[in-house]
Parts: sequence; C-alpha cells; structure tokens
Amino acid sequence: MTSFWSLDFDGVSDYIQLPEIEAVRAVSVWLRRDSIQAHGSTQTMLVTSSGLQFESTDTQGEDAWTKLCIDGIEQPVTWASVPASRWLHLHLEMPASVTIGAVFMCNWQQQNCLHGSIAETYLWQRILDSRELGIIVAGWDHSPRDTGLLGWYRIEEGEGGSLLDALEINGMAYMRGSDWALEFPEFATSAKPAVATVAAAVTAAAKFTTKVPATAKPVLTEPTETVAASATS
Repeated sequence: MTSFWSLDFDGVSDYIQLPEIEAVRAVSVWLRRDSIQAHGSTQTMLVTSSGLQFESTDTQGEDAWTKLCIDGIEQPVTWASVPASRWLHLHLEMPASVTIGAVFMCNWQQQNCLHGSIAETYLWQRILDSRELGIIVAGWDHSPRDTGLLGWYRIEEGEGGSLLDALEINGMAYMRGSDWALEFPEFATSAKPAVATVAAAVTAAAKFTTKVPATAKPVLTEPTETVAASATS
C-alpha cells in the first residue's frame, strides 16, 4: 500500500479536529510548515483540551511538553526546533497520560492558523525511545495495532471532510477548509513499509478509508473557559 495524500492548510482558517481519546501520552505527525505565514509571529500547530499547546510564541503549556523529536532526534522543546519548507516527522510527549481532544493547525478560536501540510497522525499511550522513533522515520516497522498505539489517522481518504482511524478504535476526525493534495513525505509510514508483513497490515488497514461526502462539515467545540483561556495566553 502506498501513501498518496496529504492535507494542505492555507494558514487562514483551516484545521483538523480529533475526537476525545483517553490515556494519550504522545502525539506524532508528518508535518511540513511553510516559511511564509499568514498570521505574522504566532502560528499554532497543536492545541489540546487539556491545556497543552505547541505554537510559535512562548505560551503557557509549551513548557509542559517533556520531549520533542524531529525526524527521530531529540531537540529543545521550542518552535525554533521545527524546520520550515520540508517534510519532517514531529513527535511530542507529555509528562503524564491524559484524555484529550485535539486541534491541529489552529487554536480553539480558529485563530493563529499554521500554513503547511499534514500527512499521517498518530496518538500513543506510551513514550517512545530513540530506536523506535528512528524506525518510524526510516520506514514503518510496526503493525497497525502496535502496543501503545491508540489512534492512527492515515489521511488517505482523498476526498470529503472526515478522517477515519485506521485502527477502527476512535471516532472520526474532521477537517475544515484544508485541501487534499497529492503530496506526501518520502518516509511516511505507509509510503515505505520496512517489511512485507507490515505492508500487508497497512493494506488491510486501507479498508477503513471509505470515501466521505464532501458536504461533511466539522464543528469546532471550544473546551471549558479555563482551558480556552490558557490556550490563548
């Protein structure tokens, strides 16, 4: 199975919203951020309903991330560690497991949107070591039901506004405004599986990529007032 698709975000009002998922300890995503942004100095890559966020300004919550890895290599947990204008694998770990809903590429108020692209997104129940991250970056060496993998949004639907969890565990994620693009990172999980058995597993997971009508529309659900305040401080 080969990966063909990614989602392109214009940096104005586009985003992806994931459903509430329990016991999340880490988030990984294949990301490309443009060097030219529509919102000046502040762009939000990720904000969670638990109050954690990762964005271009030094905001409350960023310091709570305990680990940031780019292409499998640990980096300082700052926006400056994320290169622009190329595909990369970004991995963030939290100090403890939480139940989160998450929004990618903007904040809860549909502001500070990030201009760029996303391919695959993973949510983990545990932290990953450098060996595991290196394997993921170089070519997927896990089955879709790997221990600790809570959610795997492959972003391979190619149309519509809904994204399915390839593990068939969680509800659908929703996209708003972003465009489907025939572009993907060279070493995306399903673009270069490391072994034949993994390729077969990825092919099996593809049965969940049912086409969704383009009329499907997401609804951005703002968290509690306290959390929303911390996300915009």
